[in-house]
Amino acid sequence: MLLLSVYFGSFLILLAYVSTPFTSYIVGALSFTFSIHITILSYLLQNEVVADPEKKEKYQNRKLAQKDAIALLESLNKMMHEQQLYLNPMLSLAMLAKKMGSLQTTISQVINENSGKSFNAYINEFRIEYAKDLLVQESHLNMELVAERSGFNSDSTFFAAFKKITGQTPASYRAAFAAKPTSPPAAQDCQVSI
Repeated sequence: MLLLSVYFGSFLILLAYVSTPFTSYIVGALSFTFSIHITILSYLLQNEVVADPEKKEKYQNRKLAQKDAIALLESLNKMMHEQQLYLNPMLSLAMLAKKMGSLQTTISQVINENSGKSFNAYINEFRIEYAKDLLVQESHLNMELVAERSGFNSDSTFFAAFKKITGQTPASYRAAFAAKPTSPPAAQDCQVSI
């Protein structure tokens, strides 16, 4: 496409040169400008078309078998529940991959493709579940302490993640359970599953 536009531009300039005795001298400058614009436009469009397929398939060179990916995600979930790694505010993808004995790209791929979440969203869900229990069971704790104990680096991140995941603020969540004389949500879940 780029080569075609260069040929077209050269032909246009040659045509302007040959027709100069019959037209104004400005035709040459206009044809040159037109050919430059066409060349640049075709180059930009060609780059956009080439870059587009890469966006569609992020992990196309590192496909995991579905069975292996699900097994890795299950063991990752088990480790997160048992060891409560999410309570570490400095937890990173590199640390989690090292703990799992896998590559960062593999862990990221498993989380993204099988849970449909980013690494941060995945970790924040564990933190919010822990924070929900704290809000109900430890009602004397202020929101900053709940955020800190749940593994969040900042209060604003905690409030934003809580609102995004639960659809309400931490204070309204606590107030809703303070009004009810029932047991906290985690205890209710245990009773239902038994």
